[in-house]
Amino acid sequence: MQQAGVAHYLRAMADMTGIDTCALVDVETGMAWHVAGRLPQQDVLVEAATDYWRMYLRSRSVPKPYGELRAHIMLYAQGRMTIAPCGDGTVLVCFSQDAQPIDWSAWMQQARVLQSHLMQARSHGT
Repeated sequence: MQQAGVAHYLRAMADMTGIDTCALVDVETGMAWHVAGRLPQQDVLVEAATDYWRMYLRSRSVPKPYGELRAHIMLYAQGRMTIAPCGDGTVLVCFSQDAQPIDWSAWMQQARVLQSHLMQARSHGT
C-alpha cells in the first residue's frame, strides 16, 4: 500500500470543515493503518470503531430493503462517528463535530478517491 498517498488523502479529509479525525483501519485486527486529525487518543478511538463494523458484518446477510450499507453513523451528544467501507478488509473511520455543517457529498467523494487509490496500490502490489 502506498503509505504517502493514503496519508495525503486522510489528511485532506481530516482538514475538511467539521471533521476532527479520519483513519483507515483494518477490520479484522482493528489496527489503524493511518490516522490523521486532532482528537486526543484518536488511535484508540478509531481502532475501537471497528467493533461496530464487525457487528454489521455479522448481520449483513439479513436482507436489506435499501441495498448495501454505505456508511454506519453513530450520533453522540457532542459529535458523530462515521464508518464506511474502503476497499477489501478496511474501513474509513471519521469523527466529526455535531455543531459544524459538513459537506457529506464531498466527504463521500474523497472516500471514493481514497478507495480507488487503495485498489490501484493493491493491484500493483505496493
